[in-house]
Amino acid sequence: MSFVPSSEVHESNQRVERKCIYTTLEKIAKFKTFSEGIARQVRPALSSAMDMEERGGGNQNMERTAALEAALKVWGGAGGDMDDIPVVGDKLSKESDLDFAARGKVDDQEEIPDYTSGAPVADEGLVTAMPVQDDVFTSPAEVAKLVNLDDKQPFTQTKNFKIFAVSAICFAVIVAVVVPLAVIRPWEDTEGTDSPTGAPTSPPTTTKFKAVGEVINTELDEAVGDLIKSSGTESSGSPFTSYTSTDEAQERARNWIINEDPLGLNGDSANLVQRYALATFYFATGGDTHWYDCSRNATVTDCNVDEQKTRFLSGENECNWFGVTCEKDDDDDVVNQIDLAYNDLNGTLPIEIGLLKSLSQLILVGNYLTGTIPESIGQLNDLTQLQMGENYFNGTLPDSLYQIQSLEVISFYYNELSGTVPERIGDMRNLKGFWMYNNGLSGQLPDTIGRLSFLTYFVISNNYFTGTIPPTFWKLNKLEYIDIGTNDLSDWVFPESFASTSIDNFQSPGNYLQGTIPDYFYDLKQLTTVRVQGNSLTGTISTKINQLTKLESIDTSYNLLNGTLPETLSELPKLKNVILRGNEFTGEIPASYANLNVTDKLFLHYNEFLTGDVHLNLCEKTVTIIVDCLVGTDSINVSVSCSCCAYCCNAVDESCEEQ
Repeated sequence: MSFVPSSEVHESNQRVERKCIYTTLEKIAKFKTFSEGIARQVRPALSSAMDMEERGGGNQNMERTAALEAALKVWGGAGGDMDDIPVVGDKLSKESDLDFAARGKVDDQEEIPDYTSGAPVADEGLVTAMPVQDDVFTSPAEVAKLVNLDDKQPFTQTKNFKIFAVSAICFAVIVAVVVPLAVIRPWEDTEGTDSPTGAPTSPPTTTKFKAVGEVINTELDEAVGDLIKSSGTESSGSPFTSYTSTDEAQERARNWIINEDPLGLNGDSANLVQRYALATFYFATGGDTHWYDCSRNATVTDCNVDEQKTRFLSGENECNWFGVTCEKDDDDDVVNQIDLAYNDLNGTLPIEIGLLKSLSQLILVGNYLTGTIPESIGQLNDLTQLQMGENYFNGTLPDSLYQIQSLEVISFYYNELSGTVPERIGDMRNLKGFWMYNNGLSGQLPDTIGRLSFLTYFVISNNYFTGTIPPTFWKLNKLEYIDIGTNDLSDWVFPESFASTSIDNFQSPGNYLQGTIPDYFYDLKQLTTVRVQGNSLTGTISTKINQLTKLESIDTSYNLLNGTLPETLSELPKLKNVILRGNEFTGEIPASYANLNVTDKLFLHYNEFLTGDVHLNLCEKTVTIIVDCLVGTDSINVSVSCSCCAYCCNAVDESCEEQ
């Protein structure tokens, strides 16, 4: 292919035109570093042609045309030979000093524009420079034709317009080629080859770092934005804008991921979101300043708890961090458990906890966490255990919590929660444990609680619940542990029956419980603990109590129970505590009590009409015995004799003295 210049264009204009074309081709060659052959051959050819252009005049036009012809043949894959390129001085060689440092070889060469088909190279208006076939090339003067449309030459046909048009076309071509190539960052190793051992130059490194950071922030913005949207959290604007987060924990986590993380993730890393969520959790809970074990600061905390684990924010995979457990999800390791109980966590639970979609157990018992439970917790659809007891959480339980169908254990005992238990709790069909004692919950328990067919542990003591326990509750047949004590329940009595015969722990102290202890109660063969103190129970304790062979502790103190003490109590082999104080028992202490197996406490005091002796055998087995063996201020003789009691009391004035 040959290049035919216009005969009507001044030599300087030709120089502008050709330099434009040479420069454009040179830019293309410079950025398309994927082709070693083009890089080695086109640049030297262009260099030679450019040199001829500068010298100008005489036979240089022909030499220049031949140089460009050879360069275009090489570029277009037309089979040009390097030996056909005219050499000017010693400037052209088989491998020029201007060759690129990068020499990665690619098998499939990208398609290159073909200038052999007659497409115009530059449009001059009335005069057009066209590529033509070699066999028709004669000379510039014989090929170019001048066409006059009017005696008065329009501006578009003037020399100035031609220079302007050529310059504009060249600028447009350069922008169209260079900008897209710059966007795809050609300095990156797209073939996955090893990076150069030498330090990269500053501009590419800075640009690449910024680009990676922007990609990571974009990915995290999208993940957190979806989380906020799906959990229904109100948000004005995005509080997670790149590098400008107002939340210190999120900002520090992003900075660590982008700038400090030895693992060096990028926007395509499968574990980017979960690693960020854990880093945010670390900073939000005082990881650097409060954690007892395994913070990232080795000078502050030890990390000898588990030899299989590393410190938080180490360069290893986050699945190896202390307190974190993972499982396989296809080919990825996903976090399914966090257990950082009693590790002195301080701060709040960040909403990013909802990004750990595969989390099944979140155990943060015994820390110093404050604030509210984020609504994003409801996004953990695989969560089975949420154990957050012994913290300082306040506010209400989020509504989203009740939509987690997989939840089996909700544990928030010893916190500062308020609010009511909604009817939606009935939708949590897999719920087995509801541990909410020592909070500020109130209102009446909903009837829907009777839908929890798997409910086993129901512990709501020391709250402000009112009304009565719904009848549907007593129909649950898997109940084992019931503690409803110290609430503001209305006067109530035992139900007609318990559907569950597996109850091993029944506690309802200080709860306005009235009536008598029903006979079916003595059929609960699994009972180990009975605590009904501080109520208004009447009647007696049946001799059927010997059927409760697993009973370890019974406390009926401060009721209105009467009659004699059951002799069969001595037949229970596992008793540790018998607390019957503050009732109206009468008669003598049964002689069989010499064989009581009580190993901890025997409290029989404040029963004014109880008489008898405490046998020495009992003194040898029981740690603390208290009876009414103290002479009162009225000088009435003591009703009970005890030589080994820890305290002697007087039932009349309710005073006690250590013995």
